[in-house]
Amino acid sequence: MRATKAIVYLGNLRRNIQAARNKAGTHRKICFPVKADAYGHGAVPLSRTALDAGVEYLAVAIVSEGADLRSAGINAPILLFAQSLPEELPDIVSLGLIPLVSDGVFIEEAERAAERAKKKLTMHLKVNTGMGRLGCRPEDAVALATKIASSKWLTLEGTATHLSVSDSLDPGDLAYTKEQLSRFREVVDSIKKAGVNPGIVHAANSGGVVFHEESYFDMIRPGIFLYGYSPGDQPGNQRANPSAKWLSAEPLMEFCTAVVSIKKAKKGEAI
Repeated sequence: MRATKAIVYLGNLRRNIQAARNKAGTHRKICFPVKADAYGHGAVPLSRTALDAGVEYLAVAIVSEGADLRSAGINAPILLFAQSLPEELPDIVSLGLIPLVSDGVFIEEAERAAERAKKKLTMHLKVNTGMGRLGCRPEDAVALATKIASSKWLTLEGTATHLSVSDSLDPGDLAYTKEQLSRFREVVDSIKKAGVNPGIVHAANSGGVVFHEESYFDMIRPGIFLYGYSPGDQPGNQRANPSAKWLSAEPLMEFCTAVVSIKKAKKGEAI
């Protein structure tokens, strides 16, 4: 038995979920990211706890993470955040994962994979509003949404974006987040005007949940907050607004160990 161990408090996860839901409104859905083995906390037990606490969606980064959850008997909707390889599409379809898509070529390949499996594939359209990572350009969103919605084998269940600096209270960052949200609203409105249902609209990460109520839309995706760390606690935010009281979160993990040796060292000795 090792002296050092990590203790994960599932009750704190429940309380953080409730705090996020109270802040965003009980009518909104919550997506809980459990990528990288739930950041080392244990994806399966945390997923089960979160679902039992009322979370509607889980999210992973790669296909194998979704496969692990399915193998554990977890049948909840699982979003696939990262862009997958075309050869992973058969597994995505068979596992019932929900990819975030952002280009026409991948959508066409996904349609063919779903048709071969004779199984409809649900997906969310990802729009780049200023993160500069994944996501289609805003001006391409309507065409891609229409492409998905008109397919016999695909279902457009949602439309999403990611906020790059929503956890900062720097005036420039606050303005940039507002610009991102404005672009995103325009995209969603354009999709609706084209006669396509954008589905579940979502943008709010932890910073969005804490600082930007206008980012809530239909679903929130608080990652680091649900693990117990509020974006409001970062030093830059404390300097920007030292008197503010942040939405509090309780850390899930505690490290415990035992002292096994005490040594004295002289000044200048190598340690």
